[in-house]
Amino acid sequence: MSQAEFVGELVDALAQGGARRAIVSPGYRSAPLALALEAHRGIAVRVVVDERAAAFHALGLARASGEPVILACTSGSAAANYLPAVVEAHRARIPLILLTADRPPELQRAGAPQTMPQRHLFADFVVWADELAEAPSLDADLARPPWGARIAQALWAACGEAGGPVHLNLPLRKPLFPEAAPPPRAALPRLHRGRRGLDPASAAAIAGRFAAAERPVIVAGPMIRDLAEETGAAIAALAERSGWPLIADVLAPCRAAGIQRGDAIARRADPGERADAILWFGDAPVSAALLRWIGGSTGPVIQVLEGGEWRDPSFRVSDVVAGDPAAVAAALSLPPADEAWRARWRGAEAAADAALAGAGAAGRWEGPIIDLAMRTWPGQHVHVANSTAIRDVDAFARLRPGARVLCNRGVNGIDGTLASAAGEAAALGRPLLAIVGDLALAHDVGALIHAADPRLVVLVIDNGGGQIFRQLPIREHPAFDPLFETHTPIEIAALAAAAGFAHVRADDDAALVAALRAAHERGRTIVEVKIDPRAAAAARDAFWRSWT
Repeated sequence: MSQAEFVGELVDALAQGGARRAIVSPGYRSAPLALALEAHRGIAVRVVVDERAAAFHALGLARASGEPVILACTSGSAAANYLPAVVEAHRARIPLILLTADRPPELQRAGAPQTMPQRHLFADFVVWADELAEAPSLDADLARPPWGARIAQALWAACGEAGGPVHLNLPLRKPLFPEAAPPPRAALPRLHRGRRGLDPASAAAIAGRFAAAERPVIVAGPMIRDLAEETGAAIAALAERSGWPLIADVLAPCRAAGIQRGDAIARRADPGERADAILWFGDAPVSAALLRWIGGSTGPVIQVLEGGEWRDPSFRVSDVVAGDPAAVAAALSLPPADEAWRARWRGAEAAADAALAGAGAAGRWEGPIIDLAMRTWPGQHVHVANSTAIRDVDAFARLRPGARVLCNRGVNGIDGTLASAAGEAAALGRPLLAIVGDLALAHDVGALIHAADPRLVVLVIDNGGGQIFRQLPIREHPAFDPLFETHTPIEIAALAAAAGFAHVRADDDAALVAALRAAHERGRTIVEVKIDPRAAAAARDAFWRSWT
């Protein structure tokens, strides 16, 4: 089998396993991969020049489509630029197929240019790794018939119960491309993905743990692996039939069906509002106040997790259920909650609603602006940057049915926000709003050029740098401004023009409403809201003091 035939069969095997999209970055050593991907009729190829933007774009595609996405690049430091997105995909269990071209064994450790050890490049941040050519010779590896089973293993690992990125390193020799590549013709085992639920005995045992509960709640934390509606509907149905209050994180698929003011309620909760039983779906909530509230609860805390990794920074979990959240929710029959307990939560949410509605009275600051943007945006999907933005969306935004907030919440970085949002817009095929601060914009300006989607709309709240740090004691340090606030003087209008985006400055609420509605129709727009950071910080402090 020739090298071109081998790469063609590899690509075809990935397509058979469910890969429909590939993001390719230019490079000569990866030419066989690029040509085979482009030639395959079942795979749509997009070229993204910057590998870091390419990887985050692929992450967004995979999350929003629910399908594995291929990443292909040349040898050397190109693959190293995948690492931030790979780390995020690993924590969020998002399937990426990393195909990294490499020099053959005889050029390793020989001073060859653009050559470095790649086989273990991603170490603990991939769920499966292999090298499809091994010393002493590539030809011997190509002749081995079981290689197709290794591709099946990779896809199984990427798309299985735990899921996540997989890495296939491919040492390739010159000549790197023939005049015509032969058609792909390999077959591999079919993958049938099931789900884990609860058997009747386990479901009864969980219900028994909650038998004595008088103040039970369901907490739905972030579930950001995909956009399936089934999970949210199953959790909401469980809350409905049990009467348990459902406290839903902004990244939970059942946010619109639950209590959306968990952050505000937890900030001022009195001892009578402490739960004595918690059924917790998903990861740790965005709200630190809600996490502390979970930590102060009494009685059993049972967490339902899809993957095998522990996700309890509260250290309060008493039981862990490993299984599909929708299947677990459907199987459970919980003891009913008391009506007085439910009424207490309805009253607490109404009080929080009233207070949050008046938050803008203290001045122009991020929380009310984000609330208005979320109410105004006509689309269903919004990608929110980490740091201040996601916390304010969680605290202030009331999602309508069908709306969904996305975020790189695996490891909570602000890098790759725009590239990920563009990938999600491409997979969804509809307008998507990205809400970012000026610092998150600065981290990912390259994505506006290298990975932008025509349906992407960006709302930039320019508040003078990293304002999340202004909410911490470090703000009193003499070195706060240069080391933590780190304002980056980007001329956003000029940046938009250079990247081919329309630019709108929204200096008041009416202008913001008009800008977002127009941008939803037009796409490829940056809406800029500029606020004074110190006045905004003072307004934020004044509001939360009045509430707590």
